[in-house]
Amino acid sequence: MLLVSSNVLDAVKKIPATAAYRTTVEQWFNFITKTAQNHTDIKKIEDEIGLGQIEEVIEMAKDELELVQYYYDNKGWLLVEQAQKEGDAIVEGIQSLLTYILTHLLTYLLILDMADSIYFTTPEMKPPAAAAPQTPPTPPPSTPTNAPPKK
Repeated sequence: MLLVSSNVLDAVKKIPATAAYRTTVEQWFNFITKTAQNHTDIKKIEDEIGLGQIEEVIEMAKDELELVQYYYDNKGWLLVEQAQKEGDAIVEGIQSLLTYILTHLLTYLLILDMADSIYFTTPEMKPPAAAAPQTPPTPPPSTPTNAPPKK
């Protein structure tokens, strides 16, 4: 276990220190190495690492060693940087679009709110005349109920 962990830690050093992948691999394998060094009981090591039986952890470490080499050969950190730049450009574009939409929506809402006092006309046109307030019609006078009928 210690030998495979040490091999992974040595191999990952060829990846730039700023790469998140390298940082993550170093954290995991430093933890695994420390745990294996601090315990002699295999069951305690398995329980503390929490990745299954020790044989499975050794197989995972061997797979990680291959992945480190693949990541290095394909310059994975550059692919991550490029994807990050593309993602940032997309987010920036979305933010600009949202700003544009919200600005125009607020302008539209303000115009609607002021529509009763702003008239979009040409100079020769006048705003509509204010309508005279309407008063309700007056009801006919009522006749008393005990009055004699009219002849």
